[in-house]
Amino acid sequence: MIARSLGPAYGAAIGVVFALANVINISLNLQGFADIVVGLMREHDQHMLNVVDDTRIVGVIALVLLTLFTFCGMVVASRLKSFLLVVVVAGILAVIIGSIIPPTLEQQAEGFVGYSNALFRENFAPAFQEDKFGKQSFLTAFAVFFPSISGILAGTSMTGDLRDPSGAIPKGTIVATLIASTVYLILGWVSGSVSLRHASGHVNDLLIGNLTDCHSDPYDAHTACHHGLINDMEIMGLIAHWRWIIVAATFAATVSTSLGCIHFAPKVFQALCRDHIFPYIHFFGKGYGHHDEPYRAYFLSMLIAIAFLMSPDINFISNVVCNCFLMTYAMVNYATFDASFSRSPGWRPTFKYYNMWLSLVTCIACLAFMFCVDYQSAIIVFVLAGVLWLYVFYKKPEVNWGTSGQANVYRTALKDALQLLKIQDHVKNYRPQILVLTGLPCVRPALVYMAGSITRATGLMICGHVMVGEPIMERAVLEQEVYRWFRRKKIQAFYEYISSSSTLEGTRALIQTSGLGKLKPNILMMGYHLNWTNWNAASMDEYVKVIHDTFDAHRGLIILCATEGFDLTEAVNFQEIVTQNEAEVLGRKRTFSFQHIF
Repeated sequence: MIARSLGPAYGAAIGVVFALANVINISLNLQGFADIVVGLMREHDQHMLNVVDDTRIVGVIALVLLTLFTFCGMVVASRLKSFLLVVVVAGILAVIIGSIIPPTLEQQAEGFVGYSNALFRENFAPAFQEDKFGKQSFLTAFAVFFPSISGILAGTSMTGDLRDPSGAIPKGTIVATLIASTVYLILGWVSGSVSLRHASGHVNDLLIGNLTDCHSDPYDAHTACHHGLINDMEIMGLIAHWRWIIVAATFAATVSTSLGCIHFAPKVFQALCRDHIFPYIHFFGKGYGHHDEPYRAYFLSMLIAIAFLMSPDINFISNVVCNCFLMTYAMVNYATFDASFSRSPGWRPTFKYYNMWLSLVTCIACLAFMFCVDYQSAIIVFVLAGVLWLYVFYKKPEVNWGTSGQANVYRTALKDALQLLKIQDHVKNYRPQILVLTGLPCVRPALVYMAGSITRATGLMICGHVMVGEPIMERAVLEQEVYRWFRRKKIQAFYEYISSSSTLEGTRALIQTSGLGKLKPNILMMGYHLNWTNWNAASMDEYVKVIHDTFDAHRGLIILCATEGFDLTEAVNFQEIVTQNEAEVLGRKRTFSFQHIF
């Protein structure tokens, strides 16, 4: 969507960042999965090497198994995700129901004390502090929370399967966000209503009333509490009474999210490869089977995810994922704003509550949050996206997607042309604006080069071509090849084609109609005829009348003389020029696409 809205430079950069965000999100979820598995192993005195290496091994094994499972197809994966959803819902219900059941003394000593209005009011206010992971704040909490709702764009991958995607995707996205946020709020309020922030875990401390005395500020690892909302990562299992349900629900949540990202990230990368924007990556765009599964992209995603699984710092991974998604959402919002601002006729949003200024504000907010969450990972993401953008911008791939950038160019050009009408002429701002009677420009290149040396890309140059008796349908073909020739020769000019019954009438039409507003030729340039004696009277009369018509139209006149003449019609093969133009275009395309040799 971004590539087709903002152009290949933005689309390619954000496509890579978005695919990378989903791949790293796999590592984030599987590291959480591995942490639980390793924790259960430690409870039963089982281990392979050490905690860090055991987490890496379990995470890699889970990743390989889930990737192989994805090869079975999305039908099987969707059924598994439906089952995992049931397990997650069961875990949520277990927390809500378990919070109502009165806690035992042991549970109270670990911080679960039951419902209390005073406890809810105390926990409702924020109290960020230092713990074993470092100094905490709203932004660190945001970095952990944000990736948990980063799946709201998953609906875009189902566009082809929906009956009404333009209506279903916005509604589904909003409903999914509201449901997820509501569940998080309910769980937060429930746990905050029944649990202390700090608890020692000793029944004796509970009985004598110093259950929370273990907490100290600043943080001291030797005397710090090990239980309570802030210190116990498994507090939900304590509240639910049935810990195994919470463990199963956590497994289901991490596996479901990982499974979705394992399928979604390669699909995004496959689409990026097929756009032929970057060289040497077409290999990963090949699909297999009836559903066009990108098995090669699956393998690449697995390797990248394994690399991030090797990082022992899960908070850094979370920050990178958060900033990658924030960058993606920022560009999605900017894409919608730019499409609206450019008033592109192809952009017709049907969502009732859409507002382009809200999109712009959200874009700015996303970029601001990137640096607030973690400026180091934000710089990494910005540099990556910037390098990719610069590469595509300067390579200029031969694609035409009808972007909002193109709509902005037209809108700006039209606005400036109208603004130019309000500017009065002054001698200091005079610019030569030349209409050159070249015929087909490639057969009189000397005239074109001479006019170009006068305008020097700062003045208007129009190459006029009068075709006597030729059909107007030839215009499109000639324009295409002439402008290709202009680009190949780096000539800044326009081409104007006139089909007329005579050369004189066609030239008069060019003099009178060429240009727009203040962008009209003020000089006519034509070649000097060398062989007057062998020229028929009618052609000579037309040549002289063109000179008179030029002066009558208050235009300047340049007659350029060359001893060899200008007309190279006999020496130039138009079909050969067409072939050269096509070779130039193909050569430019080859620099962006890897030949399909596999």
